[in-house]
Amino acid sequence: MKKSVSKQVMEKGTLLFLALSVICLTGWLILGYGVLLTLFITFATFLYHLAIRLAVGGILNKLTAGGVDYKSAWFRQSRFEAVLYRMLKVHKWKLKLPTYVPENFSLKENTPEQVASNMCCAEFVHEINVAVSFVPVILSIVIPALRDTIIVFVLTSVAAALFDLLFVIIQRYNRPRILQMAERRNKVRTG
Repeated sequence: MKKSVSKQVMEKGTLLFLALSVICLTGWLILGYGVLLTLFITFATFLYHLAIRLAVGGILNKLTAGGVDYKSAWFRQSRFEAVLYRMLKVHKWKLKLPTYVPENFSLKENTPEQVASNMCCAEFVHEINVAVSFVPVILSIVIPALRDTIIVFVLTSVAAALFDLLFVIIQRYNRPRILQMAERRNKVRTG
């Protein structure tokens, strides 16, 4: 099965930032140039944000291999959300964002119920990613040597969290539509 562009970008980006981090750290340790330390911190931060997302996704996909209960209260859209999603005009921009594993959301390859379950798993991955986005901020507070660069960690963490939040919104916006489709299909089968 061919990897999606999103998957390729995530994996290659992780390797690229790993290599750049090692090069800059090595250069800083040998040469002592402050700019190399700054570049190391920057590349290592990007490495963290990519690698943690790959790790969270991989772990949760293994833990939820049997499926996720899309009927759980956690995954139900509230009235407030429906209003919010209309205000955000989610229907206009949702298709502009990449899909990491497109076949998980294909109605040609899955039933609507399976797609809904896959959507819950994807939502859960992105919700956890929002939370782990702020680990660099916590580390920059705890590690005295990083306190001077806290703004970098705050900006990258907020940007990463907001990006993941977009995917949470898309999953929560689309799931009721998929479930309505499943309900109509079941009525046709039984009626």
